[in-house]
Amino acid sequence: WGRFRFGPQDVLDESYSQLSIRPNARTTFSFAYRDYLDLYQQATVSSAWRASEMLSFRLSQTFNLIGDAARVNRLSAQYWGHDYIFEVELYLNEINGDEGIFFNFSPRFLAEQHGSMGLPRMASARYLQDTP
Repeated sequence: WGRFRFGPQDVLDESYSQLSIRPNARTTFSFAYRDYLDLYQQATVSSAWRASEMLSFRLSQTFNLIGDAARVNRLSAQYWGHDYIFEVELYLNEINGDEGIFFNFSPRFLAEQHGSMGLPRMASARYLQDTP
């Protein structure tokens, strides 16, 4: 999918494109490209893995394509409780030296409008037995 924003005189100001591949119901790989007014161009490679009904992981790396070729790295783990998601993320921005550990606590229904990671709800052990 893609998103494009045009400015005055129909000049392309910003573009974002993403291609995702889901080799199985629990794993997603994505590649994204972002361009903004020729000020920056970035490419992001990411993956997400739903290890179980209660645990998932995400890894992403963003590369600058103009100027400093530094990266932005993110690694996170999510615990899916009955009504909430608790997330811990490690963040390292090689561009400006920012780093940190972030915590997020959110209602589960916000992440499940299409199922968690696009997966159907895993309410029974039967689903786990039927999944390759």
